[in-house]
Amino acid sequence: MTVTPVNQPPTLNALANLSILENAGLQTVNLTGITSGASNETQTLTVTASSGNPSLIPNPTVSYTSPNTSGTLTFAPAVLAYGTVNITVTVNDGGTSNNVVSQSFTVTVTPVNQPPTLDPLPDLAILVNAGLQTVNLTGITSGASNEVQTLTVTATSSNPSLIPNPTVIYTSPNTNGEITFTPVPSGFGAATITVTVDDGAASNNIVSRSFTVTVDQPPTISTIANQTIAVDTANFEVPFTIGDAETPASNLTLSVTTSNPALISLIGLVFGGSGNNRTIRMSPLPGQIGTSQITISVISNRTARSSTWKARWIPSRTWRCFTIRSRA
Repeated sequence: MTVTPVNQPPTLNALANLSILENAGLQTVNLTGITSGASNETQTLTVTASSGNPSLIPNPTVSYTSPNTSGTLTFAPAVLAYGTVNITVTVNDGGTSNNVVSQSFTVTVTPVNQPPTLDPLPDLAILVNAGLQTVNLTGITSGASNEVQTLTVTATSSNPSLIPNPTVIYTSPNTNGEITFTPVPSGFGAATITVTVDDGAASNNIVSRSFTVTVDQPPTISTIANQTIAVDTANFEVPFTIGDAETPASNLTLSVTTSNPALISLIGLVFGGSGNNRTIRMSPLPGQIGTSQITISVISNRTARSSTWKARWIPSRTWRCFTIRSRA
């Protein structure tokens, strides 16, 4: 009796079906039970994998080294793609017959609504009674090129007593829009404005962007009464007061300019005092007469206000100053 050898088919354990979400990212499936099919067969095994729908899931990558009994395959669904696909894994022992075993499993990619988009919005600083403000909205989309949805844009204010809920100007499916708002008269402080885009889906349907609007009360500087000084008067001191609703007076900054340095230079203008009570000491150049505009500005870390003087030497050799107050 002659017993003819027969190649035993290789083995691979069955693979369970898999369900994942759209855009789920890289997936790993473990392969087990990989053998040559018989203990007396020592063959180099090759493992491959193919996809029944490469446009949904490209052919997986196999990680396997013969004669290990286990390995892995990895794959990722195409971006924004969903549906069902069969993945087939094949073990080949290189024989001339009975050399192949295959196991298939199904991957179901469930569609997921992609959240809409809206570009970030920068914070905004305005002055009291600044009037109507317009903020542009950009980057408004449904979140995915394969999603055609009617988008709704709304805006709310965290402090309606300062800034009422803004008015939204937007038409779907435009990528741009705007909101407008006006701070209440004489109001100052801060409000958070939240802009929301809703694509109307049951989940992942909302994106929100927030920004802060700061309404600044400008600093104050008192008017300065007319002054008359004689020629060659040095260190003539004039008092004035400054203040700010949000900033301590000690943190305010003063600056001064002169329109006629030949009459009185910046060196001849020196600030004094502290807190709310300040002074400016003036020393015109010797023997000079004429006119110069001197502007004092008080500056917080947000806004500024200034007071402008016009100084003149008149023929009777006196220097007259009068005050013009201007807003920053």
